[in-house]
Amino acid sequence: MIVVILTACAKIVPPTGGPKDVTPPELVRSTPKLKSTNFKGKEVILTFDEFLQLKDAVTQVVVSPPPAKQPDIKLKGRSVILRFSEDLKPNSTYSIYFGDAIQDLNEGNAKKNYYFTFSTGPHLDTMELRGRVCNAQTGLPEKDVIVALYTEMKDSIPYKERPFYISKTNVGGDFTLKYLANKPYKLFALKDANSDLMFDLPSEAIAFDPKPVKPEAPLPDSCDSIKRINTGIYHQLALFQEQDSVQRIQKTVVTQRKKISFAFKYPVKTLLLNPLNFKKDNWKTFEWNPKRDSLDCWLAPVMPDTLQFRVIADNMKPDTLQFILKAEKANNKKTKAGKEQLKAKDKVAIKIISTHGSTQPYDKPLIFETENPVNEKTLKGLRLSHLKDTILVDATLADTLSGRRFIINQKWKEKSAYTLLIPGGMLTDKYGAINDSVNLMITTWEERDYGTFKIDANIQTTKGQWLFQLMTEKDVLLREQTAAKSGKIIFSLLAPGKYMLKMIYDENNNGIWDTGKYLKNRQPEKVIRFNGLITIRANWDQEEKIELKADQ
Repeated sequence: MIVVILTACAKIVPPTGGPKDVTPPELVRSTPKLKSTNFKGKEVILTFDEFLQLKDAVTQVVVSPPPAKQPDIKLKGRSVILRFSEDLKPNSTYSIYFGDAIQDLNEGNAKKNYYFTFSTGPHLDTMELRGRVCNAQTGLPEKDVIVALYTEMKDSIPYKERPFYISKTNVGGDFTLKYLANKPYKLFALKDANSDLMFDLPSEAIAFDPKPVKPEAPLPDSCDSIKRINTGIYHQLALFQEQDSVQRIQKTVVTQRKKISFAFKYPVKTLLLNPLNFKKDNWKTFEWNPKRDSLDCWLAPVMPDTLQFRVIADNMKPDTLQFILKAEKANNKKTKAGKEQLKAKDKVAIKIISTHGSTQPYDKPLIFETENPVNEKTLKGLRLSHLKDTILVDATLADTLSGRRFIINQKWKEKSAYTLLIPGGMLTDKYGAINDSVNLMITTWEERDYGTFKIDANIQTTKGQWLFQLMTEKDVLLREQTAAKSGKIIFSLLAPGKYMLKMIYDENNNGIWDTGKYLKNRQPEKVIRFNGLITIRANWDQEEKIELKADQ
């Protein structure tokens, strides 16, 4: 992106009083004139009808074609002055994209998506190219992404040269490249980490159109966003980060003196975590997430204040990490809150895990977990009460490695209330805490309290499969089903509420989404979002027809 140097003169405060100003600044004169030709100078002056401020000019203001040396922007009263330190390219249409940076001084009304353009030759280019950039993995729009056009068609061009035309996506991921010459271009989108307008860092994300693109005649400003998408060619770009084959630790977090959490770039196959400054048997308990890209390392009760490890995960370069375990804050034994905190610290906390809020699905086993790992593998003789009946049930560790989550396989009755009694002293965690006697309240719904979501899928792909992912309103995966041929996809026993649907074209049948590779001309696997939220009502079947193509 173009980095601008912003300076300002003394602040001028306009007089107060009268109705609130809700209109953005309007251009009253400029040098050169808007859309003028044969400009030979190095200074552009835009004068507006009121005093100004520039908001986030460093990130919002973009000059196309980008100069080798960065321009300087200065505010002077009602004027924006942009100075180039080099000669402008001859016979070129220049476009200065201000985004929403130009705002009035008092109320902050922005002149949205503002372009100023002129030509250094006798002709002003007027063609446009429109489209949208979405995150390839999530399918959600990407804002503030650089969209770039090159006049050369070499595959190496984004690595070695700055683009000829650039713009940025808005909050909806949409972009418009204006004032283009009528000729083919190579189209990219780039999340530019170092602001050099080149694809030169492993952490940068890229999107590309595999074929040359051609601009079209501009649409009237009166066209709304829906008409712009449905008129002419709307280029859809999927932004992805190429896979770096080297494993990395992306984040570590120390939780009091009990746990060190590791986040890895990829799922981990093998891990060596060797202590360097202490020797101790049974000093750790590993708890992996289902994808094995996140690890909670639970520590033994007595550990040194400083821990050093040599870490090797898969093919990563060996690394030495140091962690400082802070002393826990002492509770004030004289206050009621302090006494309660001290008491809770010595007790095993237990909670029910449910995908349906406070209710227990009648077709699923009951799952409860402890706050910290415990020593027990099986709990026998727990008292489960329903109405006047009481039976004894057993709970077993759902995951013997983590030592926190227990499961009870029980046939539940619909629309019923249960009480599970876990007697005191049955659980002891690795820090010496013991559970109090606790009654867990369990409520089930009847079948008509749930809803069903049915998808009539018309699958027109001939290879691979589609992953249908039902998500919460906050984009958390709830359930997944796969299908390779047309038919019904049914998500039953859904709690009433709002959901989202994501569909992944799993072309290589490996059951996961795969990213792309630019130099191999390989696009990321396609992700399609169902438009809008899906509302599930009790005792109701919600059905949608969806057509799925590889090229949609």
